[in-house]
Amino acid sequence: EWWDATCEQEGTTIMLPIDCPGAASISTCRAHICDIHQSLLLFLHRLRIIRVTDLTVEPVVTRTIRREDSESGVTRIIEHRTGQQETVHEWHVTRHPLKAPSVLREGVDQTEVALAFPLGFGQTAPQCDVFAFLPLRSYGFSFVLQADWIVPSSREAVDCTCLLYTSDAADEEDSGDLGGCRFLHKKKKSQ
Repeated sequence: EWWDATCEQEGTTIMLPIDCPGAASISTCRAHICDIHQSLLLFLHRLRIIRVTDLTVEPVVTRTIRREDSESGVTRIIEHRTGQQETVHEWHVTRHPLKAPSVLREGVDQTEVALAFPLGFGQTAPQCDVFAFLPLRSYGFSFVLQADWIVPSSREAVDCTCLLYTSDAADEEDSGDLGGCRFLHKKKKSQ
C-alpha cells in the first residue's frame, strides 16, 4: 500500500504512484520531474506548493517548490532539494484585468493579462515562456506573459488561427505581434 494515513499533510495532497519498470524508465521519470520549472507556480492561483518525493532511492529525495506572494507585487518562488540549499527566485508580477470578447468563451466576460519580470538578472534575463496558466513555449521575451490564450489541444503554442491573433488584425490600432502571430484586444463596433 502506498498511502500512509498517519502522514500529516497540509491542504490537498495528490499522491501518484509511478509504475516505471526498468532503470531506464525510472531515470526518464526522474528527468521529467526535475524539468518542472519553478515559474510553473506563478499563475496557478490556488496552487502554492509542489512537493515531489522519490521513494525509489536511498536516502529518499524530496524536491519542494513553493510560492509566496506579497502586496508589493513581488512573488518569491522558493525551491529546495534534499541535501541542497534553498534557491529563491523573485519575480515582479503585474496584472491587468480585461473585458473578454464573448465570442471566445461562453459565459466569460472578464480575463486578466499578467507580466512577470524575473528580478536579480540585470541585463542577462533568460528567455521566458508565454503562459496560458501553464507554460506554452518561448517567444523570445525576457519576461513571462500570461493570458487566457486560445490554445490548440497540444498546448504547444498560442493558436495562431484564432481571429483575434491573425494577421488580419495587424491593421487594428490595438494589436501587436506575438512571434509571428498577431494579437489584439477586439473593440466592439459602434452602431
